[in-house]
Amino acid sequence: MVGPELTVGGWFAGAVISNLVAKVRSAMEHHAALRAAAGDMLYGVEAALPRIRILVEATERRAISRASFAAWLQQFKDAVAEAEDLLDDLETRRIRAALRARGKVGSATSLALRFLRNLVLSDGDLQRLKNVLAKLNRITTDATGFHDILKLADDDVGAMRSVLPVPATPPAVIGRDEEQQQLLKMILRPGAPPYPQDGAESCSGVSVISVVGAAGVGKTTLAQLIYSDPNVKEAFLLRGWVFTSRSCSRTGLEQDIIESFASEQEENLQRKSVSSESSLIDVVRNKKFFLVLDDVQHNLHSQWDSLRSTLARGANGSVVLLVCQSKEVANSLGATAQVPMGYLPSPVLWRVFEHHAFGNQKRASLESIGKKVLQNLHGLPLLAEAIGRLLRQRLDKAHWQKISSSPWWLFSEDEDNVALPSVAIMCEHLCDHLRKCLCYCSIFPSGYLFEKNMLIHMWIASFMQQHDGIGMKEMEKEWFDELFRRSFFQPTIWKNRYIMPDMIRKPLCSIVGKECHAASELGEQKRRLQDYRHLAISFPDFNVHLDLRKDNKLRTILLFDGRKTIKPHEAFANILSHLSGLRVLDFSYSEAKLEKVPDFIYKFTHLRFLDLSFTGMTVLPDSLCKLHLLQVLGLRGCRFKELPRAINELVNLRFLYAEAHTVSLIYKIGKLTNLQGLDEFLVGRMDGHKITELKNLNEISGQLCIGNLDKVASTDVVSDAELFKKRHLKKLVFRWGLTACKPLAEADGFMRTLAGLKPNTNLEELKIQCYMGVGFPSWMAVKLAQALEFKLSLHNSSHFSPIHHCVLNYQLIFFA
Repeated sequence: MVGPELTVGGWFAGAVISNLVAKVRSAMEHHAALRAAAGDMLYGVEAALPRIRILVEATERRAISRASFAAWLQQFKDAVAEAEDLLDDLETRRIRAALRARGKVGSATSLALRFLRNLVLSDGDLQRLKNVLAKLNRITTDATGFHDILKLADDDVGAMRSVLPVPATPPAVIGRDEEQQQLLKMILRPGAPPYPQDGAESCSGVSVISVVGAAGVGKTTLAQLIYSDPNVKEAFLLRGWVFTSRSCSRTGLEQDIIESFASEQEENLQRKSVSSESSLIDVVRNKKFFLVLDDVQHNLHSQWDSLRSTLARGANGSVVLLVCQSKEVANSLGATAQVPMGYLPSPVLWRVFEHHAFGNQKRASLESIGKKVLQNLHGLPLLAEAIGRLLRQRLDKAHWQKISSSPWWLFSEDEDNVALPSVAIMCEHLCDHLRKCLCYCSIFPSGYLFEKNMLIHMWIASFMQQHDGIGMKEMEKEWFDELFRRSFFQPTIWKNRYIMPDMIRKPLCSIVGKECHAASELGEQKRRLQDYRHLAISFPDFNVHLDLRKDNKLRTILLFDGRKTIKPHEAFANILSHLSGLRVLDFSYSEAKLEKVPDFIYKFTHLRFLDLSFTGMTVLPDSLCKLHLLQVLGLRGCRFKELPRAINELVNLRFLYAEAHTVSLIYKIGKLTNLQGLDEFLVGRMDGHKITELKNLNEISGQLCIGNLDKVASTDVVSDAELFKKRHLKKLVFRWGLTACKPLAEADGFMRTLAGLKPNTNLEELKIQCYMGVGFPSWMAVKLAQALEFKLSLHNSSHFSPIHHCVLNYQLIFFA
């Protein structure tokens, strides 16, 4: 079946070409030969760019049957990719030349605004520039032959630009009151307190209840409503939620359950009783818990007997809630009760649709059209929500009739893919950049838990890198939020964590065209995988032959599973050996332990995103420091004894995801002046690790914890950390590593340290932990005067006189 192509569009390609044009113009000032050979071509490309943007953007919303246009479009995308590679190579050479010339890391400025005039171009560089321009010039000239498509594009683009963003609608669970009350009655059984009495033993009274229904009927939404119910919160000491899909676990199901229990208790220090280092038996023993296992499938059966035996150590009244599509699965796991969720009848489905399509703005003239659309939604509230929000973009007859009469509804009787028409229509009404971002998400496996920030990092690394410096810093977050408002993503119980329902994902995979692909079947090695740009590989054993030739177009490789891989280094060498243009490489969901990075990592000079988290990594090679375009580096869950001394040459690094111990190993981290995300900095006493390393890290944003402040030497000028310049910081934690009272002279030094840590006035929250100074600096008085806008809390602080303790209590009452 033919579907709309969700691939590289005019908006992104236009940015690449614009950047190339600017750089070539700059280079021409110093290269007469280039000016003579490429001047006319450059003018032709620049003049055709507006028309190309419109042409490509509009045609990617519909299936164009003309083979000649499809061939032209593919040539255009390949030429744009070649231009991207050229720009990257030139930028890498510029950075390396600067490092050699200065003998130190210079601050990296915006890629989009940086020029080539400081770089000596070789004959090879000049020839590549001319070749790329020649290809683009020829392709843009050929575009004039598609007059009919251009006319179609003009009308279509005008219509798309008049569409408003989807208004936010409040969450609502409509038509499920009976199921909700039934579940609450089963879960909140009388007579079982959340805290066992002293000496009480578990009665093995752990109930297993299941919610069963087809995809899209609202099972997870109802389970979230139950999970957040105040009575449920009060009744259980522990609450946890785990997505049980095979692709969602890096560390095993039991460890996921432990971490879920722990994360739910983080905000309640008085009741916290779970450590991620504990065993599950120790965590649940004699405690009343409520555990939701979502997206339960047949693969859980192999682990269930052992897991249920462990959970039986919980206190009487504990509940496991299974959320699954199949009654057979629920029965095989021994569910003691089931709550079925069927399709919504038309009157109830209309209430869901009406809520999202109209909000508080009733339009009687549109109701008949809406009820016609409703007939194609199969009683599924998820589709009623999604199509309702699409129609709400414009409450006028033309927009509603266009959606109602879409030829996609002809496929609504496909029982294997009932959501296909709805998802295809939603995609047709997305702007080019939103379609591109959504297309990218199709490569992630079923049940994948999206971390909002990490997904945005991948988008930027894969196809937004040429937009640096032109207002993109917050735009991509708005794009994600827009896709969320359009119901492509659903929320979870965790902040900034989302799932894509299978009802959305499955049809999306069938209409994304040749841009993205998830390789997970045994026959994939026969597919021409090198033709895709974004690829996820999910095999139990990575030692398979995949057809990835030297001329591949891949920009993204995500690795899932691999649990049966015996020789991971050989397997990865086979898969990755020819991926020279790679921008994103993620090992973090691979169960094939690496221990060390492949030796050939230095060849991936275009990499922007590298995640090695949870791989068992213990060594980083010096060659990794040559990835000068790298923007995101994930090292979570890795244990290093040392890091390469030159790691501070990753001058474009913006986000470092790593534990505090790993960060503390970086020599002169202050040279990474583009760093925006850094959770914790541990002060050291040795040169290159002192608190003064924070001086030039003025792009740090969000939250930062500065630990080991007791290691600040008396000779250190703490004010040189210049926290007052870090205007993007919203939350700060100051922590001293003290366990006992110190001499008064030392306590006076702690106050001087605190006095030198004056933050920016934009700070919203400050926590001070284990502080034993003799008083507070004057800048805190200014902050306390801003009580309505600033939160201050002090934890485990001592060595105060009685008057200090009175002040401490006052602050906790009003600011904690």
